[in-house]
Amino acid sequence: MNMKKALVAGIAAAVTLIVVSMISGFTIHGMLLNDLYEQTASFWRPMVKTQPMTQFFICLNSANVVAGLVLGFLYAWVQGGFTGSPAARGFKFGMLVWILSLLSLMSSSIVFDLPLQIYFGWALDHLLLTVIPGIVLGVTYGSPSRQTMMA
Repeated sequence: MNMKKALVAGIAAAVTLIVVSMISGFTIHGMLLNDLYEQTASFWRPMVKTQPMTQFFICLNSANVVAGLVLGFLYAWVQGGFTGSPAARGFKFGMLVWILSLLSLMSSSIVFDLPLQIYFGWALDHLLLTVIPGIVLGVTYGSPSRQTMMA
């Protein structure tokens, strides 16, 4: 694993996560799911409505930075197992992470009595938040070295 490339790719993924989460937060959560969130208001923590938005964004973006860095090092560790161009490798990695996130969503849907549309919206959000940064990881990290492929 090339630590420097993993760190740079992780930072790029973190920036991508911040941008994509802002866009998906507005479109998916703010527009598509907002009515459903209001119908199920007693389920949600009041944090978003009662605390300053700057505090919410600091927490969210801090989580995105940590997630981007973790994904960067995880991608560097497993990227040799994917074939294709760097973008294709990143896409496949993002799809793998998305499929794993769907398992968590499925178990949540069994436990929590929320409308299925919320889970479908979250699945779409997870798709965007895993595949787009995955492609960025692949392109930023680049092709695996011969040494990585032989290991």
